[in-house]
Amino acid sequence: MMKELICATLKIKCSPKLAKILFQSVSIDNIREPLLEITEKIKNDNIIEFNIKSYKGIGSVLNTVDDLIACLKAAYKVYENVGGLKVVKETE
Repeated sequence: MMKELICATLKIKCSPKLAKILFQSVSIDNIREPLLEITEKIKNDNIIEFNIKSYKGIGSVLNTVDDLIACLKAAYKVYENVGGLKVVKETE
């Protein structure tokens, strides 16, 4: 019996420069988990939005949000300490 779908959205509002840096720092790479989907985007240049959908239960969603927050916190500490980080332009 499959568990029901649990959805969560995590939004972080900050300066446009910091949004790009944090977004690039924690961008999700090719998750291969059939019961978990994470999408991320930048809205209005200054809001990072993560959408999490999981059939693995609320515990899985909470752990995923907790992991994202920990990664964002670490990326922000690097940004604070280094100060001169630059946004990397993506190439197609």
